[in-house]
Amino acid sequence: MNKKLKNFLFLWLPPILFMGLIFYLSGIPKLEATSEPTGNLISRKLAHLTEYAILFILFFRAFGYQKSKLPLAFSLCVLYAISDEIHQLFVPLREGKATDVVVDSIGSVLGIFFVRVFKIKF
Repeated sequence: MNKKLKNFLFLWLPPILFMGLIFYLSGIPKLEATSEPTGNLISRKLAHLTEYAILFILFFRAFGYQKSKLPLAFSLCVLYAISDEIHQLFVPLREGKATDVVVDSIGSVLGIFFVRVFKIKF
């Protein structure tokens, strides 16, 4: 395998695989963490925040941690969040919600915070 392809896979395979995980989890009908409604709502929203903070960091890493690519990485996260909610419209017992796109976007902002304040790199 040539060096350019190896570098591309090293940088882009993590966000692609992570998007696949999000897609898989979004395809599970009636995905709940607990039977208690309030706890389930809180755990799902925290999962959204965490997923999209991680996805942002993976995209930013794929762009070589270039500060000028922050808006692009954020935009990719928001577009993926929208596509994820559209996907959920076709999953039995699931529904796509604009509020989840907002929560996912806030998660991406948390990702920006982590890379800017804590200089997170991996």
